[in-house]
Amino acid sequence: MVLLTGCGAIAGQTKPAQAESPPVNTRDEQAVSPTEGIPRFHSEARQVLLGATVYKLVSDKGKPDESLLPKQVLKRFSLASPSWKTGITEYANRLDGSLAPSDFHVFDNGTEQHINYFKKSVHPLGDFSGIWYFLPTRLGAWGFPPPDVTHVYGPPIIKYLIGYIPPALEPGKCHETRVVVEDRDIVLDRSRYCVSDDLDEASREDAEVGKKMRGFAESEKRGSIKVSAKALVFWSSRVLSLVNQSLAIGDTAPSGPDLMYVFQVHEPKATATVHIAVQFKPPWEQWDANCHEKEALHVLGVAYKRNHQIAAQFGVTYACGDESQWQWRDKYLPDTIAGWYIPTRFDAQMELAPGDYYLRIVVSDGKKHFGIARLPLHVYSFDGEELAISDIVLSSFPRDASKVLDEVVMASPSPLVPTPLVNKNSQFVPDTETRVRQHSQFPLYFEIYEPLLKQQATEVYMHIRVTEQKTGLILLDPGMISAAEWVLPGKPVVPVGFSLNINKLEPGDYQVEVQASDAAGRKSEWRTAKFTIFE
Repeated sequence: MVLLTGCGAIAGQTKPAQAESPPVNTRDEQAVSPTEGIPRFHSEARQVLLGATVYKLVSDKGKPDESLLPKQVLKRFSLASPSWKTGITEYANRLDGSLAPSDFHVFDNGTEQHINYFKKSVHPLGDFSGIWYFLPTRLGAWGFPPPDVTHVYGPPIIKYLIGYIPPALEPGKCHETRVVVEDRDIVLDRSRYCVSDDLDEASREDAEVGKKMRGFAESEKRGSIKVSAKALVFWSSRVLSLVNQSLAIGDTAPSGPDLMYVFQVHEPKATATVHIAVQFKPPWEQWDANCHEKEALHVLGVAYKRNHQIAAQFGVTYACGDESQWQWRDKYLPDTIAGWYIPTRFDAQMELAPGDYYLRIVVSDGKKHFGIARLPLHVYSFDGEELAISDIVLSSFPRDASKVLDEVVMASPSPLVPTPLVNKNSQFVPDTETRVRQHSQFPLYFEIYEPLLKQQATEVYMHIRVTEQKTGLILLDPGMISAAEWVLPGKPVVPVGFSLNINKLEPGDYQVEVQASDAAGRKSEWRTAKFTIFE
């Protein structure tokens, strides 16, 4: 059993869809099929994960578990009122972390399910200052920036991750989920999941919002919303594999690693995976407290061929009412500020055949505010045999890769979109415009595709250099570097991610260039990414 993220596999095996068959409805529900004759990867996963927080009906009066309320974190909130400290203590005492799989009963559309995955996840009180939050949908992920305050606390949480194989999934149908523990109050991350083949309102040609946004995409207008976008090409997929494929219901959780990423390379002549990162400044500072879905943000992305035919597209809507997912915190933590949660970015994914395209990314409130990013895109070819390299991701805010699992829980049984760019313990989120403060870290991520690694061990190297944009002068060149640290045995994908030392560079405009090579003397093309250093 597998949880599939991004382009992927059926039952853990990779295969292209047949060219003469219609594309299988998967993660992006694109309205336009890929180029005729180009096989497309698709993925199916019948595994549902639910996140359940369990509360005792009456708060314990004793001392709370100190691991949930670390002293060093409490000190950071020394200015908090006594009532806040009392409230967070009472809250921690109501969390129940003593449960086993046999205590849970899971229902899908009213029918009890067999639990095949169970894990307890503990998150102590933490300072979330500077941390982005991502909300996955079937079409992509909304990004919420850190609130502009000194400290943001994340309440202590004991969450149980519960998995089961759902009944047959029918497109267009929704399933209601329920978890029961005797004499306990249960709060789920979500109480339903849907298997939909409908396009979002923003991309439906017959929808009023869709008409307005398509018209704006084909115009030369600039609009009032500032939008920036980046498109990055990859030839890999990640399958999040459930290693412990069965769980005997008992009093113990599985030991050892239970979820891991398995890298796959696309078949020759298949479509490439294109990560689309979009950032924008919404027309509101925060939602109206009583908006009730009257306010919404819409994002439409369209990739046009040279003949102006649509090659791929996505459309997605975030309504103010979608903040209901945080209402459970209002029940237990009344001081939570829901007004913070307004997205300023959206990450999506397209499947495109090799060739040249031009992208139009439109952001709108569906009424009077519009904005657009226009950018060319070249999808390079890959035959599956040559040494190759992906585009370079510059990421100003790498995340702890463990956070991806929380998003998988919210998305399953659908695959996570876009495919997370994970290297070891870090996830890299692409910048749309890279401005780096002088003397700060400079994280970057890219993938090397080395087919020889499928059959044998071989040395893989990378050549990284930084040049000045105006003159082309090489300012940083450490020479050939071994990629052995990032090689995954038996896998032809080498996911490389690290921070480049640019401390000696003065403010200005630069570009980083990367080339891969191997012991057989083969070399890839150079890939480049531009960035700016400021004081």
